[in-house]
Amino acid sequence: HEAAQAGSRRGAWLGAVPLSTTLLLWLSYFFTLTVMYMLLNWLPSLLVGQGFSRGQAVGVQILFNLGGGIGSVLFGLLMDRWRPRLTVLAIYLGILLGLAGLGLAKAYPLVALAGFAAGLFVVGGQLVLYALAPQLYPAAVRATGTGAAVAVGRLGAMAGPLLAGQVLALGGGAATLV
Repeated sequence: HEAAQAGSRRGAWLGAVPLSTTLLLWLSYFFTLTVMYMLLNWLPSLLVGQGFSRGQAVGVQILFNLGGGIGSVLFGLLMDRWRPRLTVLAIYLGILLGLAGLGLAKAYPLVALAGFAAGLFVVGGQLVLYALAPQLYPAAVRATGTGAAVAVGRLGAMAGPLLAGQVLALGGGAATLV
């Protein structure tokens, strides 16, 4: 009887939302946390590798974290007041622009702005995903659906720093990662 109940719960979770929605949520969690932890662990080294001083790299890291705090509050408010899915789409566009700026900017003021934008969108975006996931699943499977997405994201959190370290160890430059 218990095995049948577990099977029906598993079936309910998998059938609660379209599979494409679950997979997109998982991909979002995985890659956002991959990027976030890669930048949290490697951003100063990447910037030094691009020719910026250690002091400038630390300044960009501080701006990245400051942007993340502001993005968390800002995007949380947007999620409450605007359309959540459009908010997420706008955030991912911002992530792309912030990362492009980090990889392409040659002048310190531009890389500092890109670092702030990357933090704003990457950290703020990840926290928005924590608010979005429970909205996607019905109450009966909400904890399971959200927990599975978080677990997939944690795999990305582990993969990001490892990937960056491997690319750098193989001789890839900072521009390869950012």
